[in-house]
Amino acid sequence: MVESNVDDTSMQGIEKSNQIYVKQLDRNTTEEDLRSKFGEFGTINSCELKHNKYAFIDYTEADAVDKAIAEMNGAKFINGETIVV
Repeated sequence: MVESNVDDTSMQGIEKSNQIYVKQLDRNTTEEDLRSKFGEFGTINSCELKHNKYAFIDYTEADAVDKAIAEMNGAKFINGETIVV
């Protein structure tokens, strides 16, 4: 069992981001692909696909971030690639 040295109180005052970073995308992935799949977890404010390799997705709701990470990290995406969120 690994114990964390981080005290829960050390995170107080740190605002959680509503943005996720998605990498290892197939070069044929489109912004529409990302919006379609990641939109299942909440309302997307913005989706920026960079160099057809990675993306930044910004959600309206903070809980959508947790859902998207839990569901999509290590998942197979549109073209069969395993993505990292």
